[in-house]
Amino acid sequence: MRPGVEVLEDVYPELGAKDLTTLHVLLRAAFKLRLAKLKYSNEQMDQLLAAEMSLGTLTDLISYTLDVELDVKVQLLSDVNVVRRARRLIAWLEAHDVPLVPESPPNFPPDFSLN
Repeated sequence: MRPGVEVLEDVYPELGAKDLTTLHVLLRAAFKLRLAKLKYSNEQMDQLLAAEMSLGTLTDLISYTLDVELDVKVQLLSDVNVVRRARRLIAWLEAHDVPLVPESPPNFPPDFSLN
């Protein structure tokens, strides 16, 4: 018997388009403030944030990039209610000052091994 995975779809509770747009703007602003603290510009992240995407996708993308304990990340990613997930993430971003992944650009090409 093979283990299975149950894919849960995002749920958008009854909320007007204006309220969804407001959540989008607030979330992007909170995350951009965090990006501004990085020591280098992450062009790929800037392009992603400029792209049109659903609130659920944006929330998951930002949650994934946070350098936090696994239980915090699971909490931010596990709720299927997109509005509640976005509000929780906005509040979390405003209350915590944690780095994003990665904090510095990757070393490329990597250093040679001493082996």
